[in-house]
Amino acid sequence: ACQTLRFQPEWMQARKLVQSGELGEIIAAGFDGIRSRGIPTWGGFHRKSVSGGGAMADIGVHLLDGLLWMLGNPKVISVTGFASDQLTKANPDLCCPTASSGAGTAQVSNAGYQGEQFDVEEYAAGIARLETGVPISFQAAWAANLPEQTHIRILGTKASLLVPEMQMHDGTQSWLLSERCPVPRYGGAFSGHKYLLEHVLDVLDGNARLLITPEESINVSTALELFYRSSEQHREVSLSEL
Repeated sequence: ACQTLRFQPEWMQARKLVQSGELGEIIAAGFDGIRSRGIPTWGGFHRKSVSGGGAMADIGVHLLDGLLWMLGNPKVISVTGFASDQLTKANPDLCCPTASSGAGTAQVSNAGYQGEQFDVEEYAAGIARLETGVPISFQAAWAANLPEQTHIRILGTKASLLVPEMQMHDGTQSWLLSERCPVPRYGGAFSGHKYLLEHVLDVLDGNARLLITPEESINVSTALELFYRSSEQHREVSLSEL
C-alpha cells in the first residue's frame, strides 16, 4: 500500500495520543471503510489477476496500515476473514459514480470495465488478532447497504478515540481534540500523496528519518495474506501457517 493516510494531521495526532498513553492500555480496536456504492470501474481493480484483491486490498489496507502504525506495529498473528461479492454477482452492471469509487474529481475512463470479469470481494469483514492480545474488528466495502463511513476506533482503559473525527470518550463524556491537530497544508482527496512525496524528498535530502519501515509493510502484507486465505478456507488462519 501507499501509506498516504499516515500523513494526515488527524492520524499523526492519534498516534501521539496512543503512544503517550492518554488512552491507557489498549483493549481493542477496529476500522470501517465503507462505500455504499463505490466500485472502481476504471483500471483493473475488479480483476484479481491485476489487483490481487478487492475492497480489502484497496480500502482496508490503508486503514489497517494506519491503525497498526498508531498501535506501534504489533505483529498480526491470526485473521478470521469473510469476503462477499453477492451484490455484484446479482447485478454485474451495478452502476457506481466515478466520484464515489476513489477517483475523486480525476478524469478516468471505465470503457474497459466488464462486470462479468469481477472476481474479487466487494465487501470484506473479519477480526485480526495481534501479538499483544488486542483484537481488531474490521469492515471494508466497495458496495454495501450501509451508510458511507471511514474511521478508526481505538478503545483503551482510560478513554476511546475515533479517527479522523478526533473524538474521545471516557465513559462519562465526549470531547473533540481537533484543535490539537496540526493545520493541514493540503486538502482534497489525494492530499496524503503530496505529504508522502514531500517526506520522501526530505528523507533523500537527509532531513528526515523514513516514516515507513520494511517491517511495517511486511506486517500489513502478512495480514492481507491471512485475510484472503481465511476467507477462502472459511476458518481462522494463523501466522505460523504461512
